Amino acid sequence: MMLAVYCMGMCTRDVLTGKRRKAVGAAMLLSALVDCVLVAVSFTGVTVIYDTGIYWAVVQVLLCPLLMACSILELCRGAAENRRMLLAGVLLSGAVLLDIAGVGRSIYSSGSCTKAVFALLFVCAVARAVKRIIIDHQASMRTERLERELEGSKAALALSQIQPHFIYNTLGTIEQLCREEPDTACRLVRNFSLYLRGNLSEMDNPAPISLSREIEHTRHYAEIEHIRFPDMEIRFALQTDDFMLPALSVQPLVENAIKHGISGLETGGTVTVSAYETEKAYCVCVADDGVGFDTSLPQNERRHVGIRNIRRRVEVMCGGTLTIKSAPGKGTAATITIPKERGEEHGRHHSG
Repeated sequence: MMLAVYCMGMCTRDVLTGKRRKAVGAAMLLSALVDCVLVAVSFTGVTVIYDTGIYWAVVQVLLCPLLMACSILELCRGAAENRRMLLAGVLLSGAVLLDIAGVGRSIYSSGSCTKAVFALLFVCAVARAVKRIIIDHQASMRTERLERELEGSKAALALSQIQPHFIYNTLGTIEQLCREEPDTACRLVRNFSLYLRGNLSEMDNPAPISLSREIEHTRHYAEIEHIRFPDMEIRFALQTDDFMLPALSVQPLVENAIKHGISGLETGGTVTVSAYETEKAYCVCVADDGVGFDTSLPQNERRHVGIRNIRRRVEVMCGGTLTIKSAPGKGTAATITIPKERGEEHGRHHSG
């Protein structure tokens, strides 16, 4: 009972305000001093702790009504956020006074009212804690589900934003060649259909694909662009292709290298697509020897959006990164890095 009253008093004091808080704080301090003295006396052997009960009861007869009065006054002020704690203080203080008056002593044991109220409050507190844990868990599950849906929608949006650039440019080239070079136009249409046949199947696929499939798409694109820019060269140096990455992540980088890199040269230009692995990651690098740019300066917004979309999909779908290094007159290198555990994990799921 002594411990229950002390803890209840401290909790009640913490939710009180103004003069009521100060009054209860002072009363609790005096009560604690009295309790310490009674415990110390019992340890000296002069008396036993049970014989000091009368003195403790006198202190509680003064303390508990003060706690009850301050709690009720605080409740009357509309302290809704602390209503449970204040009501608990009133109930426990009342139970202590009933035990001191002898209520229930003949039925159970001394302190039966305090024990019953304390047990009730404890059960209620545990029930609230369990309910809060369940609600927090459900909220966490909903948040994770919404985040997955959001990331999936972002990936789909990024995919739709990247695809039209290539499609529109290719159709415009075909229209022009149909008038001037019909045979070349036929070859371009064939390459374009091969590209679309593989590419359109990935539009509704939110999962990563193998690098070999992405390179196949990129080769179709490279053949189409080579018709438009005969002087340019696209090289492939693949030391490995046995890992997964987001669909349409390499091809747009090659497109950027052509449009913003080597197309700015007077003649020629080379784009090199390389793939290799390190101890902890797989890497794909698209490098050009074009005009380059100063990475510290603001860039073309459309180009920036395309790079941002690729970087976001690589991060969300594979836990990887996309880094861009460039300098005016020295070309640009864009490197996708996929952690091995993520690339291999996706690969196993894909195989299964």
